[in-house]
Amino acid sequence: MEKKRIGTVDIIQILLVCFLFSLRLIPQLQYTFTGTTWSLVYQLIFITWVLTTILRSGLWFQKLQGYFLYLFFWLALLTVEFVVFPNTQIGFFGLNLSFWEPLIIYYYYTEVSDDPRLARIIALIAVAMLFYAVIQSIQSVNVNVLAAREASSGRRSEDAILTGNYSFTAAVTILIPLCIGIVLSKQKILVRVIAGLFVGLCAYFIFHCNLMISILCMMFSFVILFLFSKERKISAGRVLVFILGVLVFLLTAFYWREVAINLLTYMRDTIGTRQINERVNNLIYLLRGSMVGNVSSRISLDLLALETFINNPIIGIGPQNNVEIYYLKQLGLHATFFDDLARYGIIGFGVMTAAYLTFFNEQLKRFDRTMGAKTCKAGFATFIFISLLNPTLSANVGIVLFFIFPVINEMLFGGKRNVL
Repeated sequence: MEKKRIGTVDIIQILLVCFLFSLRLIPQLQYTFTGTTWSLVYQLIFITWVLTTILRSGLWFQKLQGYFLYLFFWLALLTVEFVVFPNTQIGFFGLNLSFWEPLIIYYYYTEVSDDPRLARIIALIAVAMLFYAVIQSIQSVNVNVLAAREASSGRRSEDAILTGNYSFTAAVTILIPLCIGIVLSKQKILVRVIAGLFVGLCAYFIFHCNLMISILCMMFSFVILFLFSKERKISAGRVLVFILGVLVFLLTAFYWREVAINLLTYMRDTIGTRQINERVNNLIYLLRGSMVGNVSSRISLDLLALETFINNPIIGIGPQNNVEIYYLKQLGLHATFFDDLARYGIIGFGVMTAAYLTFFNEQLKRFDRTMGAKTCKAGFATFIFISLLNPTLSANVGIVLFFIFPVINEMLFGGKRNVL
């Protein structure tokens, strides 16, 4: 049977989406095209893509299933809060939009488009962008060991603008469980080699990026895949139990830190090569010098946000993100989920959580007790873990979480696809 030819409008749409993704996935472009002007340009490009989809598929929003409503309710509520609350920042509103927009793109290509190749083409190009970005970041940290830290603190040194920051490490870390699942699966050997290579490159960069929280999150992502079954459901109760378990894990960090140091010391003494010794000694230094400090400081910031939520439980304090006013006073600005509780209260956080859970439960329905179900849950759990320690509201995390991960997962593990 002859394959359907990809039309001109489809090609234009692919180019628009890939351009959008490149501006957020490649650190050099992310740091070069920044500021209010480029944020507006980014949104104009997205609107242009939406208009081309309407030309191609009509008012396709009307065709989407009920789970799209949670995303609509969340964006509507977010808009109302930006209008009602004083001192809101349009840049933070744009940040929210760029985080969730990949989900809209995903819905179009998986629920409306009649050609599954389009989403796969975009996802594969995006993966190539990530490969390039990781390699570029490795080259930078090999020259300047503080390049990633400088990038995370907003500095624009020559090395920093070529290096992924903490949100970039979060984005690639979310993909690690999927890549491990691919390596362990019965996929073609070339696909498994590519997945293993990506994991190796990401591990090398993150171990050398001098960001302790990123290292901790990556270590978590390596083991989380093996804790899940292939069942096809994620409930709010299970997510709550998982979050409580993570908090207990973090609160006992001091004790298991010593275990990790002893294991690393044994590795160093057993292997004995200069390169391994240097890297292991650096990790031991990080664990002894900043591990507990980093984790405990973030826990104190999380407790600050929880206190703000307790004092403003219904609708929160609004979506302000002014560091001078809220940092160390009402928001910790170091953990997305806790800060969002304080910003939006139980109503806003509940709607946002419903959007997350509905999306991932719909994802799980595409798999029938396959590796895809395990990797889906592991990727979601990794995202939650990172969100308890670091800000994850960024476009590159949204692109990975809502587009690259589900498209690659479905492409390799045989998801069920319903075109409207």
